[in-house]
Amino acid sequence: MPNSTATLTIFSFLCCLFLFTNPVQSQSDWINSNQKINEELDYPIYRGCRKHKGNNKKLRACMSRKVSRFINKKINRNLFSVLETRTQFNVTLIIDKNGVFKISEISPDIPFFSEEFIRVIEKLPKTKPGKIENQPVNVKLGLPIIINSAPSKNTNSRK
Repeated sequence: MPNSTATLTIFSFLCCLFLFTNPVQSQSDWINSNQKINEELDYPIYRGCRKHKGNNKKLRACMSRKVSRFINKKINRNLFSVLETRTQFNVTLIIDKNGVFKISEISPDIPFFSEEFIRVIEKLPKTKPGKIENQPVNVKLGLPIIINSAPSKNTNSRK
């Protein structure tokens, strides 16, 4: 195992927030469908973000900060020390109709690392689900995670 420390960076947690919908037939249907969905969607409300209810932009930013902080605290960075280069994992999450976070997809899907992502995501606290017309809906989220592995500095080199 190389002597390195892995640092974890979570970028723009909710930059890819969109409603989990059925496939559509054409590009124009997709654009119109997403525009309508974004206007009608009441975003999920993560704990501590309730004060932003009614402002989807602030709800999204608040959830992003809090979920990123949670993952940074809970993930076992030592598992990623085997990586010798900068590696990006794209994790697709779903907040289901009950407000439970679930992993839909991990790319690249490397079982050793995927298990750690699953372990951490399953620990996220239940949230208030997203809604359209006051009905709970599944909401799909994109979570890019960058692992930077850098050689450790030798602390014994002081004279």
